[in-house]
Amino acid sequence: MKKNLAGLDPRTGKNGRDTMTFRRSIVGAAVLCALLAVAPAFAADPIKVGYIGSFDTDTGKSTIRGAEIAIEELNTAGDMLGGRTIELVKADTREDMAEGVRAYEYLNEAENVGFIVSGCIDDVSLGWLERMAEYRTPTLDTWTSYIGIIDKVVEEYDKYKMYFMNVANDYALATLSIDFGKDVLAKEFWSDTGGLGGVSTLSPIPSIGFDLDDRTAAFLEKYTARYGDERPVFPHFNGFNAYYGLLNAFAADERAGGFAPLDDWVREMENEDIVIEKDGEIWLRYAYWKPGEIEPRTGREYTHNIKFDIAPPYDQSAPSMVVIQWYSDGSTKVVYPPKYANGALEVPTG
Repeated sequence: MKKNLAGLDPRTGKNGRDTMTFRRSIVGAAVLCALLAVAPAFAADPIKVGYIGSFDTDTGKSTIRGAEIAIEELNTAGDMLGGRTIELVKADTREDMAEGVRAYEYLNEAENVGFIVSGCIDDVSLGWLERMAEYRTPTLDTWTSYIGIIDKVVEEYDKYKMYFMNVANDYALATLSIDFGKDVLAKEFWSDTGGLGGVSTLSPIPSIGFDLDDRTAAFLEKYTARYGDERPVFPHFNGFNAYYGLLNAFAADERAGGFAPLDDWVREMENEDIVIEKDGEIWLRYAYWKPGEIEPRTGREYTHNIKFDIAPPYDQSAPSMVVIQWYSDGSTKVVYPPKYANGALEVPTG
């Protein structure tokens, strides 16, 4: 179609070029507005972390609070998350196996979490373990220590590889407990009790009475400032495990580019290794046994269990647990193993 020198359309008397440009501008502006409307929603979508466990016990509260402090630090730092934030969503198990299964389903189906931190007791974790294998959701246990779960990871790695246990398993705990009986109790009153001598308090670490390194002491300071006099005033060991476990999980997330694809995240989580020193020596370590690794003393595999030493000199990792003495004046000290002892065992009299 011909146009006159003024650029007018001879049929309409309008500038066809300007009209077309105007229409294109309207379409372009509409598309841009739509994109701008959608973009902030994507940028604001949080990374959801699920907590599964009891809401009302000291154990459950310890895990929740350890997770909250870790998430607060990660959100404040920001550089690990690509501008996104982490949101903690919770599901109460009431320490019941059936409730635990429902809670795990809720976190996955209603909340669509990318990662789960557990403060569950052993039988509850066993209850939701098969759901974990179905959903393929990376999950970190901070309280459960049942060796049978670790054995499942060893025997059926592809099925359970998304599971990590951030506390030494009960096989390792029992080994150190027996050492205490052999090394200490036998010298005190083992023969007097016909081999029935016992100890009142054994604990995975960190624990009350345990000397803390600077980094862990800083976590405890934040815990005390945030939760004040609320029970538990000193977090159970699983509170520390939740804190360091989440730091591990999101460091792995950063290197893998997310919790999915799962294989990439699992590989990076297996390579996570937080080594904490005190007075120039390894004091705590948050790393994990890899597939095929053998613990030399027991000759067993502990795939995805936290790394531990169950024999002196504890120069590669921390012990699986410590023995705690409660004194008559109300104070608490570690009395075994010797490297971690800050008090002496007092044998009951009378």
